[in-house]
Amino acid sequence: MADNTTNLSTTAHYTLAIEDVETSSKPVVDAVGIPRQKTTSTSRVVCLDVFRGITIFAMIFVNLGGGGLEAFTHVAWNGLEVADVIFPFFAWIMGVTMNIGMASHVRKGTPPWRILLDSFVRSVKLFLLGLVVNNVRNLNTGRITGVLQSFGFGYLLVTTCIIFGGIVKSDVRKWQQRAVEASSMLAFVLANVLITFYLPVKGCPTGYIENDIEGCVGGAHLHIDLLLFGEEHMYIPGFNDPEGFLNWFMVAFMAYIGYVVGGSFFQARESVRNHVAYCDDIGLYQRWDCLYIVSATS
Repeated sequence: MADNTTNLSTTAHYTLAIEDVETSSKPVVDAVGIPRQKTTSTSRVVCLDVFRGITIFAMIFVNLGGGGLEAFTHVAWNGLEVADVIFPFFAWIMGVTMNIGMASHVRKGTPPWRILLDSFVRSVKLFLLGLVVNNVRNLNTGRITGVLQSFGFGYLLVTTCIIFGGIVKSDVRKWQQRAVEASSMLAFVLANVLITFYLPVKGCPTGYIENDIEGCVGGAHLHIDLLLFGEEHMYIPGFNDPEGFLNWFMVAFMAYIGYVVGGSFFQARESVRNHVAYCDDIGLYQRWDCLYIVSATS
């Protein structure tokens, strides 16, 4: 187990750079000889807080009707509006913040099995909280899937891929750890694609993803949800669930992208981080201003 602990020190090798955004005292050296800072207090990652705040504001605005603006209403089926990117934004934010948690585990020397256990417990809590949000008053008809449920599943899946990448890492092939992480995650994405477009569904065209054939809305996605949860536990009986089981894999994939991008961001020099954060926030403001103008004039 001691070897596993050492492996963990480089399981999230790029997450160690997150300590650059923390308030530190005198420097120390870890078990693998990487200079690190002994932290006494933690400062906020302001750009992430801003992005999270914008996303929460947009979520509240959309849930309250979006002011009647088309850009702030969900597309019925095909298309993409601001309201449709809020959910993946939250998944991406979750992935970015996982760098903070992994860096904390590295500092503490937490063994991999303990990280997986903590992730499992957190995922179960999110899943149960999602059931409460769904207002499950009757276990016979309550909806099982949901936003928090998908986040819980995605969080556990990403953590598992990260730990697995750390276990098979190589000091010679530096790329091996990231390649194993990404390959593991892409395997689930590929499974989603293959099931969606090639799984035969009785009474439905193979690969059907439209919504104009009764009983086939969502195609294989609907079929998988019916097999796992039953029609009585669907969001709307007979229709594809927007947070169905196969979509959980894509939530995990989006979170992993956030984890990788966030790790690279924290690893970059402070001047680069500030420039990227400023440009990203300005870009978001401009995009939403344009969408507001288009919606108001259409």
